[in-house]
Amino acid sequence: MNLQFVKYFVLLAESKSFTLAAKRAHVVQSTFSSGIKKLEEQLNCLLFFRDKRNVFLTTEGQELLPKAKKLLANWEEMQTFKEKTSRQVLKLGLSPDLDFTAILPLIKQFHKRYPTYEVQLVEKSCVLELLETLKKNEIHALFSKMTLSIEHIQQKLIREDPLGLAVPLNHPFAKLPQVDVRLLHQSNFIERSNCSKRDEILDFFQSHQIKINTVFKAKGDEMARALVSAGLGISLIPVLEKTPKSYHIIPLKAANFKRKIFLQWAKDSLAPPLKYFLEEVQFFQEQLALV
Repeated sequence: MNLQFVKYFVLLAESKSFTLAAKRAHVVQSTFSSGIKKLEEQLNCLLFFRDKRNVFLTTEGQELLPKAKKLLANWEEMQTFKEKTSRQVLKLGLSPDLDFTAILPLIKQFHKRYPTYEVQLVEKSCVLELLETLKKNEIHALFSKMTLSIEHIQQKLIREDPLGLAVPLNHPFAKLPQVDVRLLHQSNFIERSNCSKRDEILDFFQSHQIKINTVFKAKGDEMARALVSAGLGISLIPVLEKTPKSYHIIPLKAANFKRKIFLQWAKDSLAPPLKYFLEEVQFFQEQLALV
């Protein structure tokens, strides 16, 4: 007997809705319905009465429900025991163009709460390679700067950071409360090649007839920050800290660029390490909202 089908049975008995139960099981409704049907075939009995609006337990279903709950509870205890006695691994995929500084606090938070877990960061050259790795169950989830419209992929927005104008400490803009975009004309600009908003920013400059002087193309946000701190130019970078020590962040007037980071995982795969990590993601987002 497939234990997953037993879980489907309990969820449907509690939810009284195939749609809600499938959602709670993190699977598509067709997969869920097939599981219930196979369980009924294995037990050689009808577990539910169905109509267009409602789902009810049959007499056999009512008799099975407490036994099924007890079975799942025992299994959960065994899983908990296994997790306590064996080394657990959480594998997260990321691409080189991702700003690791933005997700580092989340990684540290998870490690602090689950010190027995080993966090493995699997780096690939692009999102397509990460998706292939996810498909092979070689990672639990991946971080991406883009939203994915793929049926079997579930995603959650981890953080959304505004882009601010980073300027050296001795730059004339440093004393301004905000910078008019027209002042950027002919400025020495450090372009971030990993920026997901690059085309949008360049179109913005062009629409305002602003010609910038690109002096560096930084591969990542950390490099861009270092170049700004060294006084080599200005740049639009995600605001991760309100008062950085080595440069200033000034709001850019009439601009509202935001960098997004998503966590994506397979809908039909919610292993304990990922389940616990998603709980930390929720707590992490609540903390960001309080800042």
